[in-house]
Amino acid sequence: MRYLYRLAVLALLAAVGVWAFLFSLANDATVSLDLVFVQLPELRVSAGIICAFVIGGLCGLIAASAALLASIRVRSSLRRQLREVEARTGTAPD
Repeated sequence: MRYLYRLAVLALLAAVGVWAFLFSLANDATVSLDLVFVQLPELRVSAGIICAFVIGGLCGLIAASAALLASIRVRSSLRRQLREVEARTGTAPD
């Protein structure tokens, strides 16, 4: 099962890579971005869009990781509280 999962992930990554390559071939126009304080050099539209998607994905992963760590911390605190209550009452859950 793990082999099938890895194969599916590899196929998905290959498909995204092919899509990005074909997208960059189809969109070869250049643009200049002025971000108020910084003016970026001219770059291809496709490179800008692909970079924006990658940066957005990374920001999403970071946000999800922060939420996951917070829930792990809460779960650990609740387990500790449960152990304390069990120790005081001398009971254990079924």
